[in-house]
Amino acid sequence: EYVYDNYLQIPKDTKLVLQSHFEEIKNLKDERMSYEDIIKNVKSDVKDTLKYNVDVKSMPHSKDFVQYLLEESREGYAAHYATLATLLFRSYGVPARYVEGYLITPKDVKNVEEFEEITIKGKNAHAWTEIYLDKIGWIPIEVPLLIMM
Repeated sequence: EYVYDNYLQIPKDTKLVLQSHFEEIKNLKDERMSYEDIIKNVKSDVKDTLKYNVDVKSMPHSKDFVQYLLEESREGYAAHYATLATLLFRSYGVPARYVEGYLITPKDVKNVEEFEEITIKGKNAHAWTEIYLDKIGWIPIEVPLLIMM
């Protein structure tokens, strides 16, 4: 109950912006789609909407983040992708949360001995979305960044 009370919230203005840009959200019926279809739709929507760019311009303070992202910038990095994905999942009625951390790849630990200390750099900073599945818990969902890390 706690998850559904806290991880489905979307500000009203943001919901209207999302509905104006994503037809399938505007036309949602009471019948719920499968998780697989929702994940596929969200990944596709994010991929088709945003272009990966780590050097995005600063957003003007007077602008709404989501509206600026969808209508003007249309580009961003992992934090932008994860924010949009989180809001889209919530729009479909799937509890979702935004998560930040570090992405450690096999390349980062190549030739590292067991228990050896490693240095993680800023380039490993990452953001992703987690969705909540009943009786399972939180599941990480990686939206396509279309880059090689």
